[in-house]
Amino acid sequence: MGYSTGIIGPARLLEGIARILAAETTIWPQIQPVGLAYTDHPPQAGSLPVYSSWRDLLKGHEIDVFINLSSDPELRTEIRSELPPQACLMEDVPAQWMHALFRAHRVWIKKQEAKNQFLAQTLDSLPFPAILFNDRGLVKHWNRHCAKLTDTSPENILGTYEVGSCFYSYQRPLLGQIILEETDIDGIAGRFEHPETDFTPLENGVQVSGYLQLRGRLPGYYLLTAQRIVKDGKVLGSLELIQDMSAITMLKSQLKEHKDTLQLMMTHLPFPLLSTDLSGRIRFKNAAAQKEFLNKMGTDAVGDRHNIFCYLKQAADKEEIDSLSSWLAEAPYATKPSRILSLDVEDLHWEVTCIKTGDKESESALWILRNISEKETEDRLSTALAFSGALSHELAQPLTAISNSARLLSRTDPADKERIKKHNQILERESERVMAVYRKLQNLTSYKLQGYLDTQIMDLDDSSDDLHPFETPGEDE
Repeated sequence: MGYSTGIIGPARLLEGIARILAAETTIWPQIQPVGLAYTDHPPQAGSLPVYSSWRDLLKGHEIDVFINLSSDPELRTEIRSELPPQACLMEDVPAQWMHALFRAHRVWIKKQEAKNQFLAQTLDSLPFPAILFNDRGLVKHWNRHCAKLTDTSPENILGTYEVGSCFYSYQRPLLGQIILEETDIDGIAGRFEHPETDFTPLENGVQVSGYLQLRGRLPGYYLLTAQRIVKDGKVLGSLELIQDMSAITMLKSQLKEHKDTLQLMMTHLPFPLLSTDLSGRIRFKNAAAQKEFLNKMGTDAVGDRHNIFCYLKQAADKEEIDSLSSWLAEAPYATKPSRILSLDVEDLHWEVTCIKTGDKESESALWILRNISEKETEDRLSTALAFSGALSHELAQPLTAISNSARLLSRTDPADKERIKKHNQILERESERVMAVYRKLQNLTSYKLQGYLDTQIMDLDDSSDDLHPFETPGEDE
């Protein structure tokens, strides 16, 4: 294995070393000289190209090793600070040591190549862009996802500093370069212009999240993570990761809007309504349930006021409660989808209807309570049951689909565009179904029933004058 070598120094030394290398002796078998750079006047170098500056020598050739024979301290400082990291620098090396040093360097190069290959494969396997910088902020690795995002190949980037224009409409340092210059979180925040950007300090780094305008596109929600690489107290470089969270952020926002709409509808229902998991843990309770039922029920000193069974056991027989709890633990719809429990509280007689909603993934129950002490209350309950049954019937399937798609999308690789698109379509379609139910409720003009299992529920379609009925995609296809 030969090393492409450039030699820098005064003419007299360059002429001497050129004659020695031209003889092709075995003293330096690894050296393959490609050019000379003089510091005083042009030397007689035979067939080797001669340059007036070491930078010109570097531009004209891919060089593995620079041998500097000049004693000029300013030139030495200049070369040491500006020489590319992939090139090895040797200064004032006596001839008798050269052979041994090159052999040692050859072993070191092989080890470094193995480590670099492992690092490159690791960074390329990440499902999002990643950039590795050295301690001066020069790019050491530009993974394949980064090349895809910026349409810029690693060959044009490695060893350079000015790479900010690959992401922004103007040249600016990237986060991985900023943390090599700034350690104060306020100083880092000052480099970002967008006001709605969050900064989270990390050990030897920072995490930035917010709407950023990368690649000249419309602002997207990105998560940038940069970490300094430190060994024995010395900063060796930094690593920056770039994650596009736009699809997941938008999905969370849409899901929250639909959830808030549904909760608003249920909160203002005129009858007590609760939702729990299958263990009885209360997930939602409307104002009527809190005021007319829970506030009137007592709990023991160690009771869990977030569990509906803590209230029910104060007014119901233990066997009834155990039976209801066992029924909830069964697979959904293994038996009747609803159970009724009677309670007497403060001279009032309550009928509690528990309905399993959704499928095996939902793990939820809907509790409808009615005060049947008076005939008027019983009539209102009939309406409430029919209304809640219609809600359960109409909303169970779309809400389950929305919940499942949201959970799957939160675990989806941001690079998996097809899967994100698929579940976004599901979310859009099922969300429209929820909104269709909401429109029906806004336009109720009558009260009509329809048969459902062993009971009757309100027929929202016939009871509403909604002019925009929801049509399931594919029905007319």
